[in-house]
Amino acid sequence: VDFDFSTLFLLVVSTRTSLFSFLSYLIMAKVRKRHNSAKQNEALSDDISTSASSYHASTEGSLGSLLERPKIFTPVHEVKLEKPNGWSIVNLLGIILFTVAASQSYESIRKRGVVLSMDIVKGLHNDFLSMYLIWLTRVFFTYGHVILQKLYFREKLPYSVHLFLFCVLQAILFAYPLYFCADMMKMVKFTLSIEQLAVMLKLYSYFSVNNRLHATYLQERQAKNYDEEYKLVLKSNPHRVLYGRNLSFRDMTYLIFTPTLLYELNEPRHKKVRWTRVFQGFLGLYVTFFSLVFYFMQICYPALKNHALNSYDCYIQILVPGFICWFLIFLVFFVFKLPIMGELTRHKNKRFFGDWWNARDFAQFWRKWNLPVHEWCIRHVYQEIIATFTISKKSAKLLVFVVSAIFHEVMAMYISNTWIPYEFFAMFSQAPLVLFLRYLQLSAKFSNLFVWILPVLGPAFGFVVYLRD
Repeated sequence: VDFDFSTLFLLVVSTRTSLFSFLSYLIMAKVRKRHNSAKQNEALSDDISTSASSYHASTEGSLGSLLERPKIFTPVHEVKLEKPNGWSIVNLLGIILFTVAASQSYESIRKRGVVLSMDIVKGLHNDFLSMYLIWLTRVFFTYGHVILQKLYFREKLPYSVHLFLFCVLQAILFAYPLYFCADMMKMVKFTLSIEQLAVMLKLYSYFSVNNRLHATYLQERQAKNYDEEYKLVLKSNPHRVLYGRNLSFRDMTYLIFTPTLLYELNEPRHKKVRWTRVFQGFLGLYVTFFSLVFYFMQICYPALKNHALNSYDCYIQILVPGFICWFLIFLVFFVFKLPIMGELTRHKNKRFFGDWWNARDFAQFWRKWNLPVHEWCIRHVYQEIIATFTISKKSAKLLVFVVSAIFHEVMAMYISNTWIPYEFFAMFSQAPLVLFLRYLQLSAKFSNLFVWILPVLGPAFGFVVYLRD
C-alpha cells in the first residue's frame, strides 16, 4: 500500500497521542492506588492505636507498666527533622583547609627546609615568659579597683574622685605593656593585646555594675527594715553574694579568670571541674597553637620578609595562608582556650560563638563571631547609651560599630607599636555595607556569599599592613 506524506504524518501523530494517553492512564491509576493505600494504612494505624489504648486501659491493674504501642505508619508531615546548622560545612571547610595547609607546608619544606628553628622557639619561649610576668604585675592594678570600690561603698570617696582614679588605673593598665612588649615577637604581642583588652573590659563591667548596685543600695538603705531584710536574705541562702560582700580579692580573681566579660554577683556554676574536658581542651590547644606557629613561620613569614616582592604580590601570595591562620586563631581562642577557662572556673555558660558561617550581613557576623564581646557591647555600650542619652536605636547601633572598631585598632597598636588607623576604617566601613546589603534585600545564599569575603580577604591584608617591615 502506498502512503503519501500527509497520511504518514497523521498516522505518527495519532500513534504518539494514543501512547501518551495510555501512559497517562497508567500513571493516574498508580497514583490513585498509592493514595488509597495510604488512606487504608492510616486507618489501620488508627485502629491499631485505638486497640492498643483499650488493651492498655483494660490491663491497667495487672500490667500497668506496659506502654501504648506507637503508630506503625507515621505520615511524612509529622516527621520532625532537625534544622540544618551548618556544622557539616564547617567540618568540610576544616578538612579542605587542613589539606591545603599540609600540601603547602610539604612543598615549602622541600624547597627551603624547616623555617621554624630552635632560635625562634627560644625567642617565643622567652617572650611568653615576659608576657606572663606582665600578667602577674597586672594583679596590682586589678586589685586596686577592689580597693576603690570598697572605699566608695563605705562613702569615703566621692563619685568624681572614684571615676578619676578608675580612669587612671585603666590608662596605666593600657599603657605599661606597650613599653615592655616593644621588642617582643608580634605573635606574642597579639596574644597580649587580646588578654589586656579583655581585662580592661572586665574591669569596666565591674565598675559599672557595682556603681548601679551602689545606687540601688543607697535607695533601699533608707527603708526602716532594711537590716532585717538583709539578714533574712542571708539566712535563707548563705551562699548568695550580695552587694558589699562581693567587694573582695577572691571575687576579682574569679572575674579575671572567668571566660565571660560581664560581671555578675551570682554566676551559675557547675558543682565540680570536669578534668577530662580540661585535658582534652589543653591537648587540642597545644596541637592547634603549634600548628598555627609552624604554618605561619613556614608559609607566611618568608613572604612577609621577602623584600623583592611588592605589597600586592605579597598579599596575593599569602591570601589563602592568611585565611588558614585566621581559622586556626578562631580554633585556639573560641574552641579551646575559653572552654578551658570555663571548665576551670566551673562557669556554666560555654557558648562563646554562634553560627557565624550562616550570617546574612556583617552585623550578624560580628554578633555571632564573638559572643562575649557582643554581650559586653550590648550591655555597656548599647543599653547604657540609650539609658543615658536621648538617642535613637540606630544611632546607638552605629556607636557600637565605632567602639568595636576602636577595640580592633587598640589590638593593632599593640602589634605594630604605632597608630595606623587601617584597622579602624576597615571595621567601621562595614556599617554602610550592612545598610547596602539590607537595601538590596538579597536572598540568604547571596548575602552570605558577601559575608564570606571578609574572612577570606581580610587576614592577608592585616598581615601585609601590620607585620610586613
